[in-house]
Amino acid sequence: MLSKPVVSEVVAKRADYLTLSALIDRFNGSEDKLTQLMYLQQIDMYSKAVIDGSEHEFLQQPPKTRASGLADSIYTWRNQGRTSLSEEKNLKEVLQSYGVHADASILLKTVQYATAYQRQLHPEAVKHNLTEEVHSLKNFGEERKTLFELLKQRYLLLKQLLRNEYKSEAQFANLSEKLQDLHSQIFIMINTSPTLGPWITEQMHLFALSYAAIDIVQEKINNKFEEYNFASLPGQVNNENILFTLLTNKKRQTLAEAKRAPAEIIRNTSSATEELPLQLVIRHEARDNAANEQWLQSNAIARFFVDDYTTFTKQVNEEGIYVYHPVAISQFVKQGNLKQIAKQLEEKPEVIAEKAQRYFSQISEFCVELMQLGFYHSDIKLSNFLVENDHIVISDRKAITRDAKFKASSLRTSIWFSPPEFVKFVNSRQTGISYRASRILMDAEPFMSFQVGIALKSFLLRGLTHDHLVQVNMSKFNFTQDTIFENLAILGDALTRSIPTERISLAIFKDMLIPEILRLPTEDFLKSLEIRAGRNPFAINQAIENLIKSETITQISLNNLLKPFGEKLELLDHDVEELVLQLFETKTMDTLSYYEYAAKIRTLASLTEDDSTDEERISKLYQAIEEAKPLAQQREESIAAILLNKRIHQIEKNYEPYLETLRIRKLAKRWQERTLRKEDISELENTANYLNQYLTSSFERKPQRLKTSFTELKTIISHYLEETISSNNHKRAWFFEKILAWLHIRPIPNRVTLTEWITDPDFTVSNLLLNHLSISSKEQLFNGHELLKPLLSFYNNSSDSYQKLQKLQEGPPKVKFAKEISQKTSDNSIHQKRTTAMASSDTTKENEDNTSLQEDNGSMVIRDDIQEECGSVVIHKKDQKSTSESSSNLSTPTI
Repeated sequence: MLSKPVVSEVVAKRADYLTLSALIDRFNGSEDKLTQLMYLQQIDMYSKAVIDGSEHEFLQQPPKTRASGLADSIYTWRNQGRTSLSEEKNLKEVLQSYGVHADASILLKTVQYATAYQRQLHPEAVKHNLTEEVHSLKNFGEERKTLFELLKQRYLLLKQLLRNEYKSEAQFANLSEKLQDLHSQIFIMINTSPTLGPWITEQMHLFALSYAAIDIVQEKINNKFEEYNFASLPGQVNNENILFTLLTNKKRQTLAEAKRAPAEIIRNTSSATEELPLQLVIRHEARDNAANEQWLQSNAIARFFVDDYTTFTKQVNEEGIYVYHPVAISQFVKQGNLKQIAKQLEEKPEVIAEKAQRYFSQISEFCVELMQLGFYHSDIKLSNFLVENDHIVISDRKAITRDAKFKASSLRTSIWFSPPEFVKFVNSRQTGISYRASRILMDAEPFMSFQVGIALKSFLLRGLTHDHLVQVNMSKFNFTQDTIFENLAILGDALTRSIPTERISLAIFKDMLIPEILRLPTEDFLKSLEIRAGRNPFAINQAIENLIKSETITQISLNNLLKPFGEKLELLDHDVEELVLQLFETKTMDTLSYYEYAAKIRTLASLTEDDSTDEERISKLYQAIEEAKPLAQQREESIAAILLNKRIHQIEKNYEPYLETLRIRKLAKRWQERTLRKEDISELENTANYLNQYLTSSFERKPQRLKTSFTELKTIISHYLEETISSNNHKRAWFFEKILAWLHIRPIPNRVTLTEWITDPDFTVSNLLLNHLSISSKEQLFNGHELLKPLLSFYNNSSDSYQKLQKLQEGPPKVKFAKEISQKTSDNSIHQKRTTAMASSDTTKENEDNTSLQEDNGSMVIRDDIQEECGSVVIHKKDQKSTSESSSNLSTPTI
């Protein structure tokens, strides 16, 4: 008798538990072994689905919410050890009594059920004429497809039974008989096939050898086995994959004999008796459930998956809540992934196109079949496709989903392989997406088309991955002038159109990869693509080529053609841009020439054709950008200026840390030469921005040259501030104080006051710089410099909190502030009062100049809280109020 999971009274009343409970009652109430097998399969499948989070598929009216307690109880029930001598047995014991293992892969478990059926029946009664049909199959691939078709029918029959989709006992009996006959076909097919039989036998053998590893992974036992060796699988990011090496009996016997044998015998016999150990992978996937896994593994698409030998679930306690991660012990694919293979082909350009056709024919077939099943893949990239004997296999399946529209906020995807409709929501550090994307939905099919197209381009470029890969002109890399390569490049462009609706489907891509079509001359290939797609994917290209042939070209005519690509041409495809540049180089528009714009764009493009970031390249790129910026400011509404600005913006984004290194060096030189003045507002603001951004940065994933350059800038500025204060102190010191300092007896006293710091022209540049720094940045800058630390007291009226956005006053305080300071020092001499009054007058003039500057440029408010959270400075232009009221009661501190 089969036991039931122990659940609470609340869970016991739920429909999802009552379904399982009723199945167990029917199993226990039947004495017929075949009927018990039918119910046992339903119990096994349904209880596994509850843990996987997909039980709703088997319920006609599933509950609106899931009960986490039910999954916990079923997990405990499915993984119970041997029970006591009572009549009730747990699920594992009942399954084993029929020769079925609870943790076997879905394929192996199906074979075990088929064998269990066969034990209850006479084989001669169910053989029919299947032997001749099976032997007529051409190859292993076709036989596997046939086998998976039987698995699919089995899944659908069990689903019908679980959902009670029958109206009478006769229909129920018919379904039960079909299920029995189906298992008989599976048994006969495997036992008569010259290819499937050995394949299943090998998988059963590997399952038996790796069985004990299940308890080790689930941390149920701590024993170490000499046969097992575990090591981390390198190159993993999201998954905790483990390389699992095990020794066979023959290997262990060889090692034992070697220990007893003399050294010379070992040397003479080792090569003859050497047997390589078996290597498998324990795949611990980073997902909370394995929904849809049973359905996918029961379809022909499973032939693209790595062979799993055991599949089980690991219970993980996350902050008091149990989650269930799918784990599998599967084959170790030694040939590597597509990115690794592409890099290996770097020295073999003559075969790259042939290999691309072979691999991407399989990838397109996989994607098309996946979509036909109602599933989609959101993370298609080269490293996610493994290769075994030139056949594509997929290991990581957590990015497969039923959603026909991808939600941007929950996507599992790589930024370099993502289409522009998603990339535009990614933040500048490429670590997340903006809040605007929380409800954005994107069509899955064109999303996948784009990813496959980028993967194809990356493979043809020997594994190159970069965020501007979509803009690469592939023809420049066709070194052997291969027609297949050229046609593959065309398909890559057709798949990666910036406008989603303009991309060809993966079904069309699959048809175009047929060798006979792919070998067509390029012109004929384009015609064939247009026929199959029902439209010309490059129609806009043809329209611009016709425009170039025109005698007169107007800005309006070109604007109308490019209107679908957005107001700022953000969706402009690289091949369309190439034609527009040709137009600028050969024609005028409205009698105006844009040749110079095209030349600047060409120069920038040539400097970014590869990923080189050497000093000379970056220096030339920086110079080209600086030379192009003034031109981009002219005729700003023209398409030429928009294209140039777009190119500059994209390059500055892609090469940001390297270009910033040069800008920081130039600023450091200005500070070193002491050529900065209060009028150099832009340079002072840029210096403050870099200090705020990098003073607290760890420079993780940043080039070393950036860190070195910034450290130099920081040191120069610290010295500048110290020398400015020291020079002022020396100028005001008494003669004997200078003598004592010169004799190194006592340093010159520091007499700089807040009033002097604000009003003395010698301190103007320093004050303007520090006004733009956050308090935390000042603390970092002054750290280790005793002469500078007291300066913090001059700025302690500001706040770093999020609630008080207004920071430091950009210019000197108003007259009232200086007058009130002088009143606080009434015990000073008349001479001091006169000095203060003069300072007030100077302050008024200085403040008037600063007020006009604020009206032109706005004042800088630095959100330090955002800096700490995001690692970058966010500067807001904001009108500031005078801080005179809050400052009026302060005394004048002295350093």
